[in-house]
Amino acid sequence: AAVDSALKVAGRDLRQKEISLRVDLQDDLPDLRLDTVQIERCLEILLSNAGSVTPAQGEITLKVVVDHADTPGDHVLFQVADQGEGIAPELLPSLFTEPVSSDLSHLDGVSVDLASLVELQTIVSALHGRLWVDSALGTGSVFSILFPFFLDELASPESE
Repeated sequence: AAVDSALKVAGRDLRQKEISLRVDLQDDLPDLRLDTVQIERCLEILLSNAGSVTPAQGEITLKVVVDHADTPGDHVLFQVADQGEGIAPELLPSLFTEPVSSDLSHLDGVSVDLASLVELQTIVSALHGRLWVDSALGTGSVFSILFPFFLDELASPESE
């Protein structure tokens, strides 16, 4: 439900720029007990920023999969890949901790809502998730969020 809502919000802006949105949802995605309002906000931030840096007629990809591999317990991974100009390596360490107003000329005048990235980190931290970005100048960026979740049929830790 959070993914659908975020796609509707972002879809309007993406259609104006004729940006294609490819959605890759895991086929057997279980019902997840997550804060849907907060997840929706995270996806809106990621999709909005991806849309602002992706050129007209470009493509954005949203991927959602359950990740059992590297972390204890079950996690769901949300990834948004854009076709922007990428982010300079020296900006990556502080991207989610403080609004970066320094040299963003590599973004070619495209507006990114940097304050929203700080909001994103706040939400992700509150939900005990992890946020990171993989980016290289000239190749775009992939923003990833990993959230722990509980399956509906299982008891949450609070009910122990």
